[in-house]
Amino acid sequence: MRPKGICSPRGSLAHPDTCAPRGTLALLLLLAGCMHMGPHTNEAVLAQGRKVSWRGPIGSATFCASCGAGAPTVVTFGSPGQLVLTIPSCYPHAHSKIGDHDAIPIVRSEDHAAAAAGQLEIDDCTSSHLMATLTATWPDGEKVDAIIDTPLTRP
Repeated sequence: MRPKGICSPRGSLAHPDTCAPRGTLALLLLLAGCMHMGPHTNEAVLAQGRKVSWRGPIGSATFCASCGAGAPTVVTFGSPGQLVLTIPSCYPHAHSKIGDHDAIPIVRSEDHAAAAAGQLEIDDCTSSHLMATLTATWPDGEKVDAIIDTPLTRP
């Protein structure tokens, strides 16, 4: 009697170590398909559909206490900057919409296009540190995802 599963020609109930349980191949294929495609901490990933067009780390993150209402927190991804996120009012536990009345622009440097929709979830923001997640899309369908956990410097 042959055991259920994937076995070598010598596989038998007497030598179960030569057989793989049923579903092992499917599990391996599933795990291979689930490889991490999203951003790592302090990284942004630009993608069109499932095709990643660019990924890069935070190049700079600044907090400008003397800038007033203009743009006190600016995060630039890449070096030179590929994406620029401007947060006019940075405070903990903020849930802001991109392209809405919250006025939080995320701009691609190559064509100066601003994202039309998305969300910025700020977990913590002080004058010296920012923790947030960002998801935004442009009218051409390109999307960015970013995880931010970075110290802020003075410009």
